[in-house]
Amino acid sequence: MQVYALEAIIRDEPDSGLLITFAQFVLTALMSYPSHFSPRPSQLCLKPRAVPLMRWVPNIVMFFVVNLLNNYAFGYNISVPVHIILRSGGSVMTMVVGYAWGKRYTRLQGGGSHRSGNALFGLDNDAERDIVSSVILLTTGIVMAAMADAKSKGKTTSTSPSAFSLTSIDSELLTGLSILFIAQLLSALMGLYVQLTYAKYGSHWHENLFYSHALSIPLFLPLYPSLSRQFQKIMSSPEVTIIPDIYLNSTKAFGESSQLLDLPPILLASTSFIPHTLPKNLVTLALNALTQFACIRGVNLLASQTSAVGVSVALNVRKLVSLFISIKLFGNVLPFGVKVGAGVVFASAGLWAWEEKRLGDGRQREKVGGEAEGLGEGEAKKVQ
Repeated sequence: MQVYALEAIIRDEPDSGLLITFAQFVLTALMSYPSHFSPRPSQLCLKPRAVPLMRWVPNIVMFFVVNLLNNYAFGYNISVPVHIILRSGGSVMTMVVGYAWGKRYTRLQGGGSHRSGNALFGLDNDAERDIVSSVILLTTGIVMAAMADAKSKGKTTSTSPSAFSLTSIDSELLTGLSILFIAQLLSALMGLYVQLTYAKYGSHWHENLFYSHALSIPLFLPLYPSLSRQFQKIMSSPEVTIIPDIYLNSTKAFGESSQLLDLPPILLASTSFIPHTLPKNLVTLALNALTQFACIRGVNLLASQTSAVGVSVALNVRKLVSLFISIKLFGNVLPFGVKVGAGVVFASAGLWAWEEKRLGDGRQREKVGGEAEGLGEGEAKKVQ
């Protein structure tokens, strides 16, 4: 639904990426504020934080820039299917950044009984080859599905192999590709930074959700002129009926003899202030912001419980599901390539989930074994 609403706006107003980002941030901040509300005015009506505010500042800046760049790229000849293709490389980018950070993903010669020594991702060496394979397969499946969808819609200009040659790509598209690449790099860095924050202060994902959005809103102030222009374009879109007139008059809706829903005159007069119609793109913008809140809330919850690469894999699956919903709502038939891509993606995601479960079971056994060993040593000392 989120991708459907996004594509509906982008098709009419491709330059509205900034307004889309702003609406998402404002709505998410408002929806997540109640869980942080405190009646004490001395603390700006906010509960005490578990994580220092300065710790969130780098994450806030990266989060703001990543979201801004992702939506800003639509103004540079980047279609929604191509957008999905390029963003599907998030898992690979996270691994590249993790490698630069010190994480190694190749199986060592010593076998699988030893850990890599870096607990950032929590993967042992036995699992790493399968994890790499699952990420590569997943990314391949996303690319196959999105390219097949784009081809079925006639959008082969940006997705065909020839579109990636230097002679056929225009400077505008190259700019869009560069923007998305930078966004992916920053997103990978942000994911690792959040993992380190959770490791040090605990998994306070509610704080991350609220402060990353609320404290990013002032950063839009220098962009107010562009926001105003984009909002005016959204408001000038054709209007759609929100509340039919018949539902604002109980007598018309339920018959002349109906007294069940007859409203007092003062309430009947107040219905004149209720907008019967709204600009179509404004409704779509609100729908996009609401669905984005549901998505980002789930992402933050997932990030508090799994690794940065695990979050990237889950997001890739969500992208494919969103693509299927978009195809269904637009009335398109799933091409064969999309079905094949779906099979590859879900198979690779299943491989990742299996490895995560296996590793989790192994850690639990190690923990129980360590506790039993410690208990045995304690009993032996008592006997001595």
